[in-house]
Amino acid sequence: MTLGTYQYTSDPGTVELVPATAGRRIRVLRLLVACDSAGYVQLLSDPIGGGTAVSARLYVAAGKPMELVGARDGALAATVGKALGLASASTNPGVKMGLMLWYELV
Repeated sequence: MTLGTYQYTSDPGTVELVPATAGRRIRVLRLLVACDSAGYVQLLSDPIGGGTAVSARLYVAAGKPMELVGARDGALAATVGKALGLASASTNPGVKMGLMLWYELV
């Protein structure tokens, strides 16, 4: 299991969180998101290549962390050989956003 931490000084839009690894899937075990403004986040497979949803759009309340717990059954995983990314939209794009992502390559 790997823990990735990410901090943005403004709403990042669509970003790659974990780069692709040939022949492997990136499986999400847990995601924790905090933002100073309300908004939405969504996990994506192949975020730069157009993106395929890995999760639903998830609401993040202003100042209240949002936690998404995955499982080892692969329900929250990027497509084999594709990167894992995040799309976000907040009501105030100039605020800070922080993420913690627990994942594994399978």
